[in-house]
Amino acid sequence: MSPSAGAGAGDPGAGGVATGGSETGGSPTGEGATGGSGSGGAGTALMGGQGGTIDVGSGGQSMNTAGAGGGESVALSIDFVGGRSSTGAGPMTFVSDVPMSVSEVAGVKPAAQWNGAVGPIGSLPNLTLSNNVVTTAAVSWTSQNSAAGPGVWNHKYAETPGDVRMMNGYLDPLSSSSPATVTVSNLPIALTTSGYDVYVYSSGEITTATTRTCRYAIGNMSYTVTEVGPTSTTFPGFTEARDGGKGNYMVFRKLTSASFTLVATPGTTATPRAPINGIQIVSPPGL
Repeated sequence: MSPSAGAGAGDPGAGGVATGGSETGGSPTGEGATGGSGSGGAGTALMGGQGGTIDVGSGGQSMNTAGAGGGESVALSIDFVGGRSSTGAGPMTFVSDVPMSVSEVAGVKPAAQWNGAVGPIGSLPNLTLSNNVVTTAAVSWTSQNSAAGPGVWNHKYAETPGDVRMMNGYLDPLSSSSPATVTVSNLPIALTTSGYDVYVYSSGEITTATTRTCRYAIGNMSYTVTEVGPTSTTFPGFTEARDGGKGNYMVFRKLTSASFTLVATPGTTATPRAPINGIQIVSPPGL
């Protein structure tokens, strides 16, 4: 995603008067964006749009300000932490990766406050939005472990905060008959009123010259994505995958339901996989 810039103004605090400012888009990783200023209460660092993260000055009321293109945006982000077995395969020797801290910024839509989902099966209540609001939204996930593997894995990327850490670990379903599922429920009206896009991050380790196909579906929308090995030992950046193509993320657009289930189904190759590194639910859609 290329950097972009847009003009903006501060949000007035309680009893304050907004003072004009400017927003300057940052890097594709969301760094370097600055927000407008305003008089009033204390400002809060929140998620921006394509311009990256935006630091709202002394603006009083919390807000999410997009970069170029205008409009407000908020994200609910979930990181599947991942890990691997210390002796090869099998759930009994599984060692988890390091979860992201709440201050780490990651994703195609750069945001902090990633909710860490540890292990192949689990659930998290009271998910936190990128604007630090704790909600009643919840997520549950299943990636079946077996003698063939623990149900999660990682890339062995060098440990680095942000995009690299988010993409390093992933759910790792092993069979087309046992897909991974991720169910998000009770989404707040802050996301559903205007609708939202779901960004699904998908990149798994492949150590040989192998081609894999993976299918991802939410309701009647689906993508079939190809992965070709051997994969890089360093994070290559984000590339959007089109249906039938290659890439490490895809976007399910303009959903409105308060709940949905993502199903990740491995293909029928010799080493089938359908990784899920993380998801972002971003509202309003299309920003």
